[in-house]
Amino acid sequence: MSRRPALVLVALVLLLGASFSLARNPQAPALEEGACLPSMTLPRLDGEADVWPAGDGKVRLVNLWATWCAPCRRELPSLQALDDALDDQRFEVMAIASPGDPDFIREYLRKAEIRFARHLDLDGRLTKSVLGAASLPQTLLIDAHGRLARRVFGERDWSQQRWRAELEALQENAQPCEDSASPSGSKT
Repeated sequence: MSRRPALVLVALVLLLGASFSLARNPQAPALEEGACLPSMTLPRLDGEADVWPAGDGKVRLVNLWATWCAPCRRELPSLQALDDALDDQRFEVMAIASPGDPDFIREYLRKAEIRFARHLDLDGRLTKSVLGAASLPQTLLIDAHGRLARRVFGERDWSQQRWRAELEALQENAQPCEDSASPSGSKT
């Protein structure tokens, strides 16, 4: 009988410890659907960088992945098939690789014949803090004005016609951000 109160006490201590840990290390809030993406610099595998969103009117599918993530690796070929099928004047399929060795990532993509994946997030900060992705794979569907239209969690077969149709709809139904000079909608 004296053992039961001790177990309850241990459970309470563990629960309180977890609560304090979460309070000290809150997870980044996810970028909400409908929000305009903030301006950011995306490092590329070739050592250059892109300022994004580009403001070029393209609908973007942005896949967040890592080489250590098996579901991420499995879905890359279907993303390549989607990229091959889309009009590159109106659409772009992008991938941002989270923590990993750039040389290893480049070699993996070369062997897998994945051509669209060219961006890096070496410390994971962009993926977690800015884009709010706590799990991989995760894919962001971004309308032509840089607004997050949809967040898709987990592995998908992106070569299915329904995804092309959804991207087409985003091209047609894009809503401008409040301040077109600032994709995040905030005045700077």
